[in-house]
Amino acid sequence: AKLTTSIAESGTKAHGAYFVTVERLKKTVSKQPLPAEIQDGERVVWLGSGLFERMQQHGFTETWLQSRLAGRKVSFRNLGWSGDDVWGTARAVFGNQGDGFDRLRKDLKDANPNLVILNFGANEASELGISGEDFRAGLQKLLSVIESLSARAILVTPRAQEDLGPPYPDPTARNAHLGQFCKIIKGEAASRGFASVDLY
Repeated sequence: AKLTTSIAESGTKAHGAYFVTVERLKKTVSKQPLPAEIQDGERVVWLGSGLFERMQQHGFTETWLQSRLAGRKVSFRNLGWSGDDVWGTARAVFGNQGDGFDRLRKDLKDANPNLVILNFGANEASELGISGEDFRAGLQKLLSVIESLSARAILVTPRAQEDLGPPYPDPTARNAHLGQFCKIIKGEAASRGFASVDLY
């Protein structure tokens, strides 16, 4: 689903980006079919950076999903980690990037998911020197890990940066760059038969 709104439509700027994203989901997806069927007894894992980690404080999205799954016993595990990327860099703590990916892979294996909902791309697009092809290779490696666990995936694109006007920076150039990463995400989802949700 293509989700569009503005902070003005969502209430007040004080609510921040998380509130805006929740409102986008609430207004545009609530009456549509879920992007991937979730069966009784399945375990769903949230995997990503700050957006998903903050779900530990804001439970709307998980509550909304549970309301759509009435009668089905579905469990959720949140593996969100602020500042993380497809290489597991933030999870390395004081180790190297390889250590971070090993921890990401172990965390996924221990969670034993049937479905992984992942949201990456925003941090990678903000890093100087990381090309779209670098990101694609990292995403492909991560998706291969998910497939090795016989799990399905839903790929959620990053949000575009809101244009708040002066004195805040003009997000046009950043959003154009981020848009290229979103195209990669949707392309990789389609090529593997996974669902995707476009928040861009």
